[in-house]
Amino acid sequence: MPGKSLPNARNDTSLQDKHRDIYILIGAVIALCSIVLLGWTFQFEYLISPNSNLAAMVPSTAALMVGSAVALVLTLSVIGPQTKWLVWTLACLVVGLACLDQFLHLRVNGMGLDGNIFEGFRESSKQMMSTMTAFCFVGLGTSIILQPSQRRWGQCALLILASIGFIISTVGLLGHLFDASAFYSVSLFRAMSLQTSVAFFLMFLSILLSRRDIGWMKVFVGQGPGSRNARRLVIPLIGIPVGLCYTALVLSKAGLLNQNFSLSLIATIMIAALFVALLVLAANQNRAHQQQSALIGQLTQTVADRDLLLSEVYHRVKNNLQQINALLFIQAQSQSHQESKDALTSISGRIESLGVVQNLLLASPTRTHLSASDFFGELCGRLEHGLGGGTSHTRLVTEVTDRKITLDAAITLGLLINELVSNAFKHAFDYEALSPASPGVISVLFEMDGSHSILTVSDNGKGLSDFETASLPEGGSGSAIITALTAQLSGNLEIRSKNGTTTRIRIPSDRLEPYS
Repeated sequence: MPGKSLPNARNDTSLQDKHRDIYILIGAVIALCSIVLLGWTFQFEYLISPNSNLAAMVPSTAALMVGSAVALVLTLSVIGPQTKWLVWTLACLVVGLACLDQFLHLRVNGMGLDGNIFEGFRESSKQMMSTMTAFCFVGLGTSIILQPSQRRWGQCALLILASIGFIISTVGLLGHLFDASAFYSVSLFRAMSLQTSVAFFLMFLSILLSRRDIGWMKVFVGQGPGSRNARRLVIPLIGIPVGLCYTALVLSKAGLLNQNFSLSLIATIMIAALFVALLVLAANQNRAHQQQSALIGQLTQTVADRDLLLSEVYHRVKNNLQQINALLFIQAQSQSHQESKDALTSISGRIESLGVVQNLLLASPTRTHLSASDFFGELCGRLEHGLGGGTSHTRLVTEVTDRKITLDAAITLGLLINELVSNAFKHAFDYEALSPASPGVISVLFEMDGSHSILTVSDNGKGLSDFETASLPEGGSGSAIITALTAQLSGNLEIRSKNGTTTRIRIPSDRLEPYS
């Protein structure tokens, strides 16, 4: 259907835009090699070599370069499995023919592929595939195979091979610029033509640009200020040394400058340039440090102001809760109806649990989370004291796995514990049957179980019913609050009534932990 082809077309367009600069470089390589092949076909000397004193790119080198360029284009294109097979075939063919050329030249008859294929073609010292050219073809073919790799070892190998090839081709360009005869005197580079150096330079640069997400290319083309400064400095960094050396070479050949003195002059100028760059870098670092220090000072002051404001807010909330709690206590004492007094007392207990959260927040170094051990310990201690645990032969026992819990989770857990413990103190025991030898015990347990946290409140009282599995009494406000708070924490409520009552709430830990 036509509608289904639009996303693919959009992806292809974005891919072409991403690799447009690479396609331009590869196109320049293909054009250069095509011109050389055209020169060999029609024997146009000026197309084969721009200067008779320079080495020529032989037909085998031009053909292998075109094959490498085609393979790289196919690698950058999104086609299918057949493309991968074709890329591997072309890349392996490039590597194999380059190695065969050197084998024929060094071990068989002193002639490479061109001398053995083309009748009447006899390679001179300047018309052959050099050893370094063959080495670069091996690195180029291997790099093309590794280009799509997402494995770490493949990316490292690609970066190393492409970087080495880029450096070798740069050496070839500079060798032709300064003194081609001296460059050809090195056996490894003998007969490496200017066109070959240019083609390798563009090909290895294309491979490096195609993987801008790895190695030093990731740093160089990044969006940070350091990467932008590196791109600004790369032209002066290359241009100044090359320009100085070339100028000194020209002046030395013209007899205007002694060769040894020119080396001293170049060294002095380079030292001065590096010293200036060092001073600029130091000034930029000092400026950045001052800005960073000022920013840190502002942030520190902002954080201090925020903490002061939060402390004041929490302090005011704590005072307001205490005032409300005191009013409720006074109102409860003035009630003659026991049901009204119990309702006001229950509300007072809920407000008390919120007050515990505020107290701990005031003492906590952070304002977003609390220690579960401190919170449970203080809350249960206040509940035991407020509900008469010391005078009624009952006691409250806590066992808590210490961890950090969020402010919202602490408020919800505090209200849950208040309801469950208060209900246990009010309804679990027959206080006339309790004694110091047989006290009533209420346990609060908070522990981890895999990816869940379990809150358990149990007692050794008379229980809710004669059945092992029980449920909350219907119609009560406490039951409604417990159910609503459990749902707020996405918890699962389970009640068992055997040898007392046990209420277990299973809560996903990510609902309690800070930064979840």
